[in-house]
Amino acid sequence: MKRRGITLVVSLIILLLLTFLGASILILSLNDEEIVSDKIRHIRSRAYAEAGVSEAIRRLSLDSSDSLYIGDPNYHYNPAWTIYILLTIDPPVNNPPVYYVSSVQMSLPDSQRFDYTTEKLDLHSSLVVHHKINLHDSSQIFYYNWEKMCEESHDPSTYNGTFFPIQVIEATGTVWNAQRKIRVEVARKATPVNIAAALSCDSDIEIIGDFVCCGHEHLFTTPWGTDAGINHYECFDDPDDPNDPVWHVHRYDEQQHANKQDNYEKNAVDMRCSQVGCKPGISAPEHTINLGGRSDVSGNPDWTNDPTVANFYYLYQILGASSWEDLEVMFPWQNIGPGTIAGGNFTGFYKCEGDLYLSEVTNFTGVLWVTGKIKQTGHFFARGLIYSQLDMQFNGNVWILGAVATEGDSHTTIRPFNGSGVLLYSSKAIQRAIAQGYGYSVISRSEE
Repeated sequence: MKRRGITLVVSLIILLLLTFLGASILILSLNDEEIVSDKIRHIRSRAYAEAGVSEAIRRLSLDSSDSLYIGDPNYHYNPAWTIYILLTIDPPVNNPPVYYVSSVQMSLPDSQRFDYTTEKLDLHSSLVVHHKINLHDSSQIFYYNWEKMCEESHDPSTYNGTFFPIQVIEATGTVWNAQRKIRVEVARKATPVNIAAALSCDSDIEIIGDFVCCGHEHLFTTPWGTDAGINHYECFDDPDDPNDPVWHVHRYDEQQHANKQDNYEKNAVDMRCSQVGCKPGISAPEHTINLGGRSDVSGNPDWTNDPTVANFYYLYQILGASSWEDLEVMFPWQNIGPGTIAGGNFTGFYKCEGDLYLSEVTNFTGVLWVTGKIKQTGHFFARGLIYSQLDMQFNGNVWILGAVATEGDSHTTIRPFNGSGVLLYSSKAIQRAIAQGYGYSVISRSEE
């Protein structure tokens, strides 16, 4: 009887222990499940934040004419410029220099949207892009020096260097009660260019028709349609008109280095032009330059065929490569098949193996490399660098901000027969076109 009692007590103790053990296992299992769920939420929230960064970088990299572009719209960068990307089709009214735009996710169903920003403005959780400001001087922003791999602080109202501002992207991914915040700094990469003139040629060249060319350095913000020539003065200063827009860069003393009162029929280098990067309008070392009656050229000097004054640089030399082979791998070239392009919009680095015919309305930003001839009809608007290894003929309306170089045939002819041609030199426009083709590069990132 006593033994049975002991057995019963032991059984009860074992049962109680098993109950406790089962409860502990259940609790541990629930805790593990919660830990796993919490970890999954944190992983997802980080992925959401990365998606927000991706949208911001992609939209910064677009052409400024694109409706989804979110870059600084100011001529001189505004240190206070800030843009919020929100999950709403009805963002707050812009209050420059603060802007509000809808996320590209608004085209997706609600169930497919990632919470890497907010519907209503939240200064801590909304996706935001802004310049990197010098905390010791809020009027200055940081630019990234790719040569020295370091930051430089400059006043954007006076900075004329080749480097680009650092943009800060802050994205917060949210999944239930889990949040991950990523702060990424990005900047465009500047590529120095080495070019002889607004229009440089390695053969005899003849300009026929209504073609004007200005080799003075122009602002990269020079608007489409700006003209040049002795009858227009649109790209340089008119001292008699205080409201005249000026598209030539200033001298270092902040005065205009070229205006209506200057004598443009000059064949000597002007130091005040050289200091700000002006080039000859046309350069064809050791070759003849023949200008038709309706053509007009200005620059530093207007034109030169003297090999002691200027050289012809091949495309790989212009872009800083050591050879043609090096040039092939140095940039992300996109191939254009030889033949006719019936208009369109192109941004980036393009190479055509053969002759290229441009018709209709073509808008181009970047570097165009054609191994054969370039022939054009219709309208051609370009910002950047156009290079052909043979002849080129412009038979329609042409407006180019940047530079043109052609190796040419034995005798190259530029002849805008049925339209007009305008070529305005701008090293910054070339650099920015190249940088736009590259897009943004990440400099640093941190996570919270």
